[in-house]
Amino acid sequence: MLREALAVLPVAAGAVVAAHLAAHATVARAMRRRGAACPFENDDHQPLPLGSVLRLAVAESVHLVAAVLGALRPLPRTRGAGTPVVLLVAPPLPRAAMRGLAQHLGGMGRPVAVVRAPRRRYDERAGARLASAIERARGGAPTLDVVAHGASAPFMLRLLATPLGATLGVRTVVAVGARLTAVAAPPRVELQSIYSLDDVWLQPPDAGHHPGAFNVAVRGEGHIGLLRSGRATAIVAENLEPLDPPLTRPGSAA
Repeated sequence: MLREALAVLPVAAGAVVAAHLAAHATVARAMRRRGAACPFENDDHQPLPLGSVLRLAVAESVHLVAAVLGALRPLPRTRGAGTPVVLLVAPPLPRAAMRGLAQHLGGMGRPVAVVRAPRRRYDERAGARLASAIERARGGAPTLDVVAHGASAPFMLRLLATPLGATLGVRTVVAVGARLTAVAAPPRVELQSIYSLDDVWLQPPDAGHHPGAFNVAVRGEGHIGLLRSGRATAIVAENLEPLDPPLTRPGSAA
């Protein structure tokens, strides 16, 4: 079984590169037709040069292979006295995709638990299953923070909007590479969004921007690279620190 899985990896890596190049070509054509695509950024989002696209596609492939191979090793157990952090990863990525971020946060003294979000769309049963996993990871702490990648972020936000989610003690949600255009920010939870303007799986580029969140847009990172590159990991860790002064959402009292 292991030998068969390893034999498939080169094919999967090649498919990721090909899909990334094809998707980026489609996005680049759309950008040229409509001009600047992300009105929330200071710089117009121009398509990357072909060489940079190729390097990014290869990097994404390497990140994918590393995440799959990393699943063969158990994630390190991180303990500390700080506020617990739950790292949510969306299928089909393995939990090992969060290894670098888990080690970084563990080095900061934060207890870390990595949880896979349910495969299906949000419903009451799936939400209850995720809430149970988060409650176990919380370990009796009064509050916790959540870093949610990709599709796990809107799933988590929908859970937090329910009475069950309100009991979990979540103070901050950092969405990473997530589409947030159709989800509301839950009350009493600080929402932050970190996304890449070069993530071809998150298009248009402003899909990661949320009007009720503290938003950070980066360049030169792919969807998986946002979890594994040192620069992106440092940005995520930095944004887990509470904002000072606290973020005031539009329409809320100052």
